[in-house]
Amino acid sequence: RPRNGPAAVTANMFLELFCEAYKRYYHEVSCCAPTGEERSSARHQSKHSSIRITIYHAQSLDYPRASEEWDSYDGVIIPGSFSTAYETHIEWIHRLQEVIQQEIHGKRRKALGVCFGHQCFAHSFGLRSSVQSDHQVFNESGTWQQSKSIVSKGGLASKCTVGPIAGRKSFQLTDGGKILLGSAASSRPKKNSHEKSNIAQPLKDCLELLYTRGDMVQSLPSVGISLCGNEKLPNEACAYFASETDVMQFQNDAMKQCSNLSPLGEASTSWGQVLDKTVLPYAITFQAHPEYVTQTGRKVNYVNTVKAMEEHGIISEETAKVACEDAIVYYNALSGDSLDAIVSVGVILGWFRQ
Repeated sequence: RPRNGPAAVTANMFLELFCEAYKRYYHEVSCCAPTGEERSSARHQSKHSSIRITIYHAQSLDYPRASEEWDSYDGVIIPGSFSTAYETHIEWIHRLQEVIQQEIHGKRRKALGVCFGHQCFAHSFGLRSSVQSDHQVFNESGTWQQSKSIVSKGGLASKCTVGPIAGRKSFQLTDGGKILLGSAASSRPKKNSHEKSNIAQPLKDCLELLYTRGDMVQSLPSVGISLCGNEKLPNEACAYFASETDVMQFQNDAMKQCSNLSPLGEASTSWGQVLDKTVLPYAITFQAHPEYVTQTGRKVNYVNTVKAMEEHGIISEETAKVACEDAIVYYNALSGDSLDAIVSVGVILGWFRQ
C-alpha cells in the first residue's frame, strides 16, 4: 500500500499500470503458445513474477548514490510534475536534466518519461547548446503573447503553443510510432498460433490517451524521433536512441516494415520478429498519462488534476466537465491504448520477458 504523499501515490499508479500491462502481455503469450506445456509455463511465470518501484525524490536531489545502486534497477521512470522542464535555473530541475544526460543517456539506461518527464528528457539535450529565440505562446489568460526563450539546438520544452489541454486526445502515429507503439501482443486477435491469416490488417494509425498539460516538447535532439503528433504538436510521444546512426537505421527499417507488415492480422510472433530485426531505443516518453487508466489514476489523480486546472483558471469549467465525462464514456478504448502502449514499452525496453 502506498504511504501518504504524492510521490508514493504516483509510484503506486505506475505499479498498477505495469502490473495490468504485464498481465495483459502474458495472457496473450499463454493464449498464443503452440503447446499446452508452453501455455502452462507462461501462466506460471506470470503468477510468480514481481514488480517493484523504488522512490527517489528529485526535488530533494535524491538519487542512487553509486553505479551499483543504479545497476540494481531494470530501468527508470520519470513521472509528471506541476513544475516546468524549461525552468532550468531551479536547482533540482537542472540537476535532474544533468542526471538524464549523465546516467540515463550517457549509460543507455532503460527509461520511461511521462509528461514532465517527457519534456525534461528532450530539454536535457539542450543544456549545453542553446540560442535565444522570439516566439509566440498561448498564455493563461487565453491570449497570444510574444515570448523570449532559450531554444535548445539539441531539444526544447516550451509552453504548449495551442494552450493548455485536458482530456481525451488522439494523435497520428509516425512510421516509427507504428512499429514501436502501433501494435502489441494484446492488440492482436486471439487465435491459435498454427492458424495463418491471409487478410492484411493495418498497424494502428493513432494513439488515444488522457492528457493534463500546459507544456510541450517543441523540438528533439538528433538522437530522438517522434512517435506521434500533428503539425502543431509534433512530438507527443518520442523514442531516444544511442546514436544518430541508430536513428537512421531504425527509420530506414520502419519505412520498409510499414509498407509490408500487418501484425494485427498475423501470427503473434510477427511484431516480435520486427523488433528483432531493427535497432531499438533505450528510452520512450509520452506527453500523455497512460497511468490515468489505473484504478488510482482514474478515480483520484486524473479527476483531481483536471479540477486543479479548472480552479487555477487554466481550463474552463466546460472543458473540465467534458474531460471527466470522456474519461468514463471512452474508458475501454483509453484503457486499451494505454495498456497496449505500456506493453510495447515493456517489451522494447526488455522489462517484459517471455
